[in-house]
Amino acid sequence: IVWATKMITSGMFVFAMTLELIGLSEALKGADDSPYCAFEVKVSTPLGIPVNKLPVIMVRERKETLFETTTDEKGVARICDAPLEFVGIVVGRDVCGSVQVNRLKFNWPEIQRVFITFVDNPCDHMEARPERQVLLRVQDEKGQPLADARFEVSSASMGGGSTLSDSLGRLFRVVKVRSVIEGVVTKQGKESAHISLKATDDLELKVVLRDK
Repeated sequence: IVWATKMITSGMFVFAMTLELIGLSEALKGADDSPYCAFEVKVSTPLGIPVNKLPVIMVRERKETLFETTTDEKGVARICDAPLEFVGIVVGRDVCGSVQVNRLKFNWPEIQRVFITFVDNPCDHMEARPERQVLLRVQDEKGQPLADARFEVSSASMGGGSTLSDSLGRLFRVVKVRSVIEGVVTKQGKESAHISLKATDDLELKVVLRDK
């Protein structure tokens, strides 16, 4: 009786091991059908709407492209094969407005999930815009920003913008393309600075006001 019990117990053990092996075999088969993916990138708008067909690129040291794909209808892109080193992931259709997440590394068997809120802001390609932006940075002789400096416009094509510099010394204007920017930057206790430029492109200019 004791021997028979041992045989039955052994038989149950062999049967259990067989089931485990079969289960492992099925799991390995499933792994071949759906390989492990190192990264999963989820892209959505600020309203939480998935962004479809958006390019997603894995890069090395911000230069070399390792893999390219696009998001699906759920806003998801999967990058399965990645090197065992830090990489970057770039999301976007254009150089302008793209988003890059640097120094990412996966840790098998976990999937490194990256969530990105994306607003499509492609390059405006200068010739298509009838206006140009002008940024004047008003500073003193030590390079410190000057607030409340006044920009007195003398040209008729200057368009709209700020009249007084803000706490960071900035004066913003919007002008017509190829127009001449003319005016004087003044501030009490400082010497005035005359401005005369042609706006063929967006312009950023440092304006230094010296003590009288």
